[in-house]
Amino acid sequence: MKNVFTVALALLLTQAVMAKDILISTVTSDVDSYTTYLWIVTNNDGTAQALKMTSNDGASPAMFGPSKVKTGMVLKKVDSYDVVVLKSDDFETDRGGHLDMEYLSNGITGSREKKELAIEFNGTNWKLYHRGEAVNRFHFTGKKILGKLVGIKRVDIR
Repeated sequence: MKNVFTVALALLLTQAVMAKDILISTVTSDVDSYTTYLWIVTNNDGTAQALKMTSNDGASPAMFGPSKVKTGMVLKKVDSYDVVVLKSDDFETDRGGHLDMEYLSNGITGSREKKELAIEFNGTNWKLYHRGEAVNRFHFTGKKILGKLVGIKRVDIR
């Protein structure tokens, strides 16, 4: 019986220090009613294992390992258009890095704009920053021409 108790206690302690998902951003838009969540998936010492995207649109969670973060993570795709893409040239699992959030501002011309972000780990917490300010919410406003959605007009970052 003592061995069963020891094994149960060890399992509980192991679960307490296992990887966890840390919510770093919530994304909404005026185009639809869906909310997308961006998470950092960490191991027990806080090191990032991946970024994860979940949504209330019924899609399965998407995982992006460090190599995918460097080549670009498509956060929103409509038809053949990569509408919102996050990428980093210097993302490191133990400290974070700079992120470029590129978005389609006009699907007719193919023009894109970008916001510069940073994701940082201070040894205790992961945070997302824009212009030196901690942020956790993005709201996209659609651009319409003759009532037809053609791109993203504005991104509000809070």
